Amino acid sequence: MVRFLDANDGVVKVPKGVILPDSKIRVAWDLVSLMALLYLIISIPFKISFASTVGVANLVVDVAVDLFFILDVYARMRKFAVVKDGFMITSPKDFGMLYSNDEFALDAMSVFPISTVAYAIGVHEGRMYGLCRLLQFLRLIRFGKYLDGLVEFINTRTHLVVTTASLRVTQIFLIIVFLCHWSSCIFHFIGDNATSEVSWISADEMNNEDSSRRYLRSFYWALYTITTIGYGSVPVVSIRERIFAMITMAVGAVICDAGLTAVLASIVANKDHQAGKNNRRIQCSKLYMKTNNTEESLQARILDYYAYADGEMRNIDEQEVINDFSSSLKSEVLEHFCFDPLRECAHFDVYADGAIFSLLKTMEPYLAVPGEHLSEIGQECHSLYVFQKGSVRIKDTTGSAAHVAEGAVIGHLATLAASMKDGLPTHELRLELLSANFTKSKNGNQYVIVKNGRHRCRSLIKSSRNWMETISMKVKVGKGKHRQVNAEIIVKEWRKRQNHATIGFGEVVVTDSLVGQVVICSIIDEKGKNIGSIQLRASMKLLSESEQVTSHEVTSTALSFSHLYRLDIADDMALRRYLSMSKKGTILDRIPMTINSYNDIEGVSSSFGDERCNSVVDEGNGMKQRGADEDIDDASRPSSMMRRSASIDSDSDFDKPLSSLHERFPEIKNSNAFNKDGKRRSVFFAEWIDNDDGIG
Repeated sequence: MVRFLDANDGVVKVPKGVILPDSKIRVAWDLVSLMALLYLIISIPFKISFASTVGVANLVVDVAVDLFFILDVYARMRKFAVVKDGFMITSPKDFGMLYSNDEFALDAMSVFPISTVAYAIGVHEGRMYGLCRLLQFLRLIRFGKYLDGLVEFINTRTHLVVTTASLRVTQIFLIIVFLCHWSSCIFHFIGDNATSEVSWISADEMNNEDSSRRYLRSFYWALYTITTIGYGSVPVVSIRERIFAMITMAVGAVICDAGLTAVLASIVANKDHQAGKNNRRIQCSKLYMKTNNTEESLQARILDYYAYADGEMRNIDEQEVINDFSSSLKSEVLEHFCFDPLRECAHFDVYADGAIFSLLKTMEPYLAVPGEHLSEIGQECHSLYVFQKGSVRIKDTTGSAAHVAEGAVIGHLATLAASMKDGLPTHELRLELLSANFTKSKNGNQYVIVKNGRHRCRSLIKSSRNWMETISMKVKVGKGKHRQVNAEIIVKEWRKRQNHATIGFGEVVVTDSLVGQVVICSIIDEKGKNIGSIQLRASMKLLSESEQVTSHEVTSTALSFSHLYRLDIADDMALRRYLSMSKKGTILDRIPMTINSYNDIEGVSSSFGDERCNSVVDEGNGMKQRGADEDIDDASRPSSMMRRSASIDSDSDFDKPLSSLHERFPEIKNSNAFNKDGKRRSVFFAEWIDNDDGIG
């Protein structure tokens, strides 16, 4: 369920009895509303045209539908919260007022029980009873909203995906079916009410047939007329029938010839365009590889990449998708996937949360192909990666391998910081997974993540209860008589093209004495309930001389197409330099302000009142030019020059740094505040420029 936040109160409080838009009750209610509306669309024209009398069974169904829509009006007035301009409105008074001003009048007219009152006073004839229910047709304007809600439910709550093309075809199909139904009812109504003229009913010898046979015949006429096939087996005799037939053919030409044909042509054109683009890309790549004598193994990898991009990814560029988001949504997406992994990584321990958020804005999605080395022993690593999904294996200097768990940070800087903080591993932890038994399942295949401190690794995905897999990881164990390792077991479920759900957690305490013993680890869910257990055999042993790693570096290799988020180390280094500058004592030293030419500082230096100070800083080449009288005594400096080295010790300087700066240094306020690109200079990290000679 979506959590809506308020800027002042945090999570929005939902009053008792109020139903949120994405709750199961609301989805079920809208689905029943759609079914009831379909009943009205079909039953009302049929009663007017074909029903001779209205029976008690029909009356009971109609009254039940009317009562449901009356309850719907009350629920929308007092129970159903709404989202307005992205904000969740949960107060019954507020969303009731919105409903009253928008849709209440139309809904109130449509639920007025005219037909029930008419039946109570003796109107049992089907035609008059149906005419009394025509006001219910006002609810037809809600059909599109109900259908969109159903599509959203299918896309978000099930494994199915309703594409835009299939939705448009479904809409056109429903429109054609409804038009055929209404046209058949009107066509029969015209023929059944013919007095002096001969109608299609008598000409087609349908006078003695029951209503079901007549409906089938009239629907057959409406279908071939609206679809412009024009078979002509049902005679059109009277003037009124011919006029209505011409109107029906005109409407059918617009709906079928223009509407359906245009939708199908658009779908085929889009498919052909994308298929042609993919095929041309593959053919060009094959020609390029052939003319350049590319190795067959590399050719196979390139073609596999195209097959993955065109099939599994459906030609979706993750970077383009994220860039289409607003800046706030983009930050939330990157925060969701990357903030916790970066926060847990030892390399970022020196950063506050705000600094990590600054780094998140520089990260971007990255797709690693099978066999690609994200980091390699002895090779320089230019990036850090947050592993999202796929399969990545790491190998240390001794050749020991392990599978990387989702959310792990990959890169030499991450392993270096971990080794400096925790030290190199001294023991090997082995967990032999034997079997598992879970009572709670969401129809997914389970796997486990073993976590020890900042280190984690994962098992393969299991499709049965007999797991039979050994997970080994090297850990640092402190010195002491009784040495032990706490291993956290995280059980997850793998579901294709969906987020992996966490089922529960467990913990195993491994000691030197626990060798060869079978341990049953209980798995507890988030609510504290026992949902199953894992049977395993745990052991711990001291690493031999040949098994001890001599370097923190590991080789990380993608075994399959793997999705990650990439952080350029250059951005990390730039942030560290900026933070080091921020520790300087004066605010002027902390501002990343550069001066391009002598003209830029001419007004500033003259306002300082020191004509002998003609220092020029050129940002483009980092050159410095100083006047002849460079060594100026502090006592001989004007007071305005002395103020440049004044310390900033007031809280207001940090609450409002720019206003405080202008108050204390008014001469800077009128100086050139724009850089060479025409943008206003900023004190933020994104616009910090570090010159080669260290001048900032």
